[in-house]
Amino acid sequence: GLASACKEIYEFYVLKHPDKVKDARYRAKKLTPLEKAQSLNMTFAQFQLLHCGHLMQRSFNSKPDPRVIGFKPDAWQRELLDIVDSKQSALVVAPTSSGKTFISYYTMKQVIEENKKSKYASKAQLVIYIAPTKALVRQVAAEVYAHYGPIVGIQTTSYEQSTDSCQILVTVPQCLEELLLDPKWNSRKIAYCILDEIHCIQEFGTGEQTMDEGGSIVWEHVINLLPCPFLALSATIGNPECFRNWLSFSQKRYNREVRVVTHKYRWADLKLQVYTPDLNDDSITNITNTTQGPNIKSLNHLHPVASLTLLNLQQTDSLHHLRLSPEECYQLYYLFYNLSPDNFKDELKELNPE
Repeated sequence: GLASACKEIYEFYVLKHPDKVKDARYRAKKLTPLEKAQSLNMTFAQFQLLHCGHLMQRSFNSKPDPRVIGFKPDAWQRELLDIVDSKQSALVVAPTSSGKTFISYYTMKQVIEENKKSKYASKAQLVIYIAPTKALVRQVAAEVYAHYGPIVGIQTTSYEQSTDSCQILVTVPQCLEELLLDPKWNSRKIAYCILDEIHCIQEFGTGEQTMDEGGSIVWEHVINLLPCPFLALSATIGNPECFRNWLSFSQKRYNREVRVVTHKYRWADLKLQVYTPDLNDDSITNITNTTQGPNIKSLNHLHPVASLTLLNLQQTDSLHHLRLSPEECYQLYYLFYNLSPDNFKDELKELNPE
């Protein structure tokens, strides 16, 4: 693919600098028999889409920021950093795996650093992380422990650990409600509260992964009782402005506003696969524990478009919910172009990745 890449660079240079055409030279190299044998028989664009999708540049006004180590935050992520630094509240609506979780760890880090500067342990501040289910509480606590060590506490309706000595408390809404209503518990030490999966306000309250009766009331009580700024995270809120207006009531008495930060894009590197067992593989019937697998691997790639039905195609917004990887985009174009009648091929030319 190097020769094809060089040719594209040359053509791009000539296009941008027509006055310097004489200074640029492109001469196609004659391939040796070995190079011909090693040829992939595809263009540079094809190679990029089929094999290098995860390496493509992805940026939404990304810039270096001294507050972040390891990556360049996008503009919407830098806005979140500014909100936390100014101790304001925010409703964050962004797709799963789009990069919104990092702000939780940044918030925790800021509070931990402030606690290190404090001379008195009794004045240590606390970050509370609310998860909708007990299973998610355990998962988040393990991840926080991996980041910051044994400064995390857990409190659910059936289990608690290090709740009095922690700097980060991971809990469910019902337990936090009980703490905030306890006159002996000092709620002023809460520096920030992270409300994860805030859309579960209509479902879970006690942490059980069932429809809790009165679960939404528990969430509402917690939000109204919070004496600190919060970050409400979700991927599935359809009316963020309306929800923000409702959240703002709880912050007015503290002269804090609730900002809305939305991000609609998510890079789709994940590929769907479907398991189709081989009927000739007798090892399937001999599996005795969860660590075993069949002798013949039978996972096959499932293109997202293959899941569409005629009814889906008749719905105007059904295609907007599809997530395709670069490889799947090329596969879709290739099939469309090769299977379309000749009178439609001209319309597809503008989609040609070349």
